[in-house]
Amino acid sequence: MNESIFCSSTNTHSIFYLFSPFLIRIFSFYSLFNVHQFIRGTHNSSRFKKKDRKNRMQSLQHKASEYSGVDTDAAFAIDDTNLFEKLGLQTFIDLSTNFYARVYDDEDEWFRSIFANSKKEDAIQNQYEFFAQRMGGPPLFSQRRGHPALIARHRPFPVTHQAAERWLQHMQQALDTTPDIDSDSKTKMMNFFRHTAFFLVAGDELKPQNQQVACKHASNKSSEE
Repeated sequence: MNESIFCSSTNTHSIFYLFSPFLIRIFSFYSLFNVHQFIRGTHNSSRFKKKDRKNRMQSLQHKASEYSGVDTDAAFAIDDTNLFEKLGLQTFIDLSTNFYARVYDDEDEWFRSIFANSKKEDAIQNQYEFFAQRMGGPPLFSQRRGHPALIARHRPFPVTHQAAERWLQHMQQALDTTPDIDSDSKTKMMNFFRHTAFFLVAGDELKPQNQQVACKHASNKSSEE
């Protein structure tokens, strides 16, 4: 009985075994190709996200400089000197205590209401721990509350141009009346505070987009930019 080799079970198995190494290599190559494409796609996605975050950061920095009148070099001149070592923790405690005494006694209810849900003692501690950490001291704030994440933490509040200017008014008065802060340190700190305040104003404009941006205002490490 004559049968075509294509209908023969024996011959079919023989052909399969004959070509199986070749087929295995094809399947292996295809699998590796898919894995490579997946990894490449994931890498590209991560790279684009980092680039997008960097672009958003640069945009916010530019707006902060535009709104505040303080360029980034002046704003981050606080990193040229370890102000924590120079001034000491108690000076930051005194500064924040002085500042919030003025904030909670502000004559306008619209400004006081921004802080209505915060205890003054907690606000003072949060601020001086952040200042000390940001200006060269131990990570007091991060150890207790995690990454500063300035924009995210201020998201519930109306961080407007008007609010920023009033905040800065109280901070300038607090700097001028807190002992043991020299003129050069006051200038560096006020430049940083002014740029940061308007960085948060720019960040407030992102609220509808619900975007998170890491920032150098919260860390003195360049890797946070």
